[in-house]
Amino acid sequence: MIQKILFMSVAILPFATSGAVLTVENHSTNAAVLVNKVLYPACVPHPGIEGWCVLPPNERMVYTLSGYASEKLTYVSMVETPTNDLKPGNQYLAGDQGRVYELYGAGDFTYQNVGFKTQRLVCNTRGGSGASQIRISIPEQFDQACTGPDDQYERWVDGRDDLDMKIDFNTTGASKN
Repeated sequence: MIQKILFMSVAILPFATSGAVLTVENHSTNAAVLVNKVLYPACVPHPGIEGWCVLPPNERMVYTLSGYASEKLTYVSMVETPTNDLKPGNQYLAGDQGRVYELYGAGDFTYQNVGFKTQRLVCNTRGGSGASQIRISIPEQFDQACTGPDDQYERWVDGRDDLDMKIDFNTTGASKN
């Protein structure tokens, strides 16, 4: 059994005037991460999916959001899958040079300022049991993990200017020979 692991961390550091700095790191050696091109126009376009870009293994990107209000961030993690290992019922995406990727996990995060005091965070994971985990932590407020399949977590949190938020992605999948 070949174990394929994707680990990505996201740190959001809000600033009162300039917006939030978002850092995404893909610590995987064999899995790519799809990121919405609207949020990061400088990244490498995905050859098969218009509007998305690829964060390759062992790469990092940093960008500034204009603000939390009505911002939606979507991340999809993929693991390259040999064509002889395609499983019925799983979602596959075509990549460059004829590669086939199996979807192992995804995360949606919506940040919405309400009354200048709260934010709503929603995370979802998709995949087989134990295939993905997304952990959101805010010091002195909460530390919550979402695990697949189709887990969802929603929380209202204090929207202080000094709020530090960390989001960790940990997606694993196994291929059978």
